[in-house]
Amino acid sequence: MRAQSRATFLTTLMAIVAVLIASIGLSEHEAQAAKKKQGVITACVAKKGPSKGLMRLSKKPKCKRGEKKISFSKSGPAGAAGLQGPAGIGEQGPAGPQGPAGSAGPIGPQGVAGAQGPSGTGGGSVDLSQLQAQVDALDDQVGNILPRLDQLEAGLAALDDQVGDLTPRVDQLEDGVSQLEDGLGVLEDQVGDLAPAVTALCAQAAAGVTQSNEIRSAVAGLGLPGALAAVHGALTMASPLPGPLASFNCPAF
Repeated sequence: MRAQSRATFLTTLMAIVAVLIASIGLSEHEAQAAKKKQGVITACVAKKGPSKGLMRLSKKPKCKRGEKKISFSKSGPAGAAGLQGPAGIGEQGPAGPQGPAGSAGPIGPQGVAGAQGPSGTGGGSVDLSQLQAQVDALDDQVGNILPRLDQLEAGLAALDDQVGDLTPRVDQLEDGVSQLEDGLGVLEDQVGDLAPAVTALCAQAAAGVTQSNEIRSAVAGLGLPGALAAVHGALTMASPLPGPLASFNCPAF
C-alpha cells in the first residue's frame, strides 16, 4: 500500500518536473503560438508506455492517441481588490490642460408624440364675383397705361431723331472750333515774329518824343517867338509853342 502511494507520488512529481522543463524549453515560436490562444497553453500528457507521465506542448487542439489533453492559463484568477490607501499629504498640483473634446454621443430615441391641437376655425368663403370685378378693374387700368406708354415711346423716337439731326451740326461746330484754334495759333506765331520789330519801333517812338520835348524846352528857353515878333513887325503876335508830348509806352507782348 505504501509502495503504491509512493509510486503515485513519484509519478505526479515527475509530471510536475516535466511540465517545468517543458515550460523552460519552450521555443520562441511555440510561445508566440501559445499567446494567440487568449493566454491558454495546451499540452498533451502520455497515459502509458515508456513516456508515461511526460508532457509535450501541442499546437493542435487535439492530442494523439494514448495522450490526455491538459490546459494551463498563463494568468491565474484575479485576486480580491485591496484596501484603499490613505489620502496623500502633499499640496494639490496645478490643474492639467483641458483634454480634447469627446466624440458625439449616440442619437437619443424619438420622443413621444404630442397631443393633437385644437381644430382650426373655418375660413371665409371667397366671393368670385367680387374677385372678377377687381380683375376687370385692373385690366382697365392696364389698358389706360398702354396708350401712354406708346406715346412715350413715340416721343423718345422723335427725340432720338432730333439728336441724330444735331449730330452733324455738332461735328461741324467742332470742326469750326478746331479751325479757329489753328488760326489763333498761326496768329500767335505771326505776332511773335513781329514782336521784335514792334519793340524797336516803340523804342524809336519813345526816343522821338523825348527829343521833341527837349527841342521845345530849348526853344522856350531862347525866347525865339518874341524875337521873331520884334524883327518882323508885320507879325501881329507870335505863335505859342505846342505843349510837351506825353511819354510813349510800348504795349506789352
